[in-house]
Amino acid sequence: MQEQDNLTIDFKTIKEGAELYRLGAKIKMILFQMFSTPLEEGPYQHRPGKIKGTPAQVQAFVGALAGEKLFIEAIREHGLDDPQTISSRTALTKKVADFERETGIIWPFK
Repeated sequence: MQEQDNLTIDFKTIKEGAELYRLGAKIKMILFQMFSTPLEEGPYQHRPGKIKGTPAQVQAFVGALAGEKLFIEAIREHGLDDPQTISSRTALTKKVADFERETGIIWPFK
């Protein structure tokens, strides 16, 4: 498999514009995979990947991604107005702030 086919995120190369758009698309693919959504033909099929950056950047990314997953699960299980969902959203907001502080990149989902 070629490098371009891999789901690689390198925080050193992401600056603005199209790179940020691609970051959002890659995160979306990762979330689809985390939820075991059927990924048949097309852009969301399972692909190996790498996360590159400083240890703090990678840790902040994993935290924000995990926060997104927990928030989505809370919405599915409890609905938007449930206290558990609101608590999950608050935790996600903190993790996103950590990500943005460590990488200098705005989290693509708000």
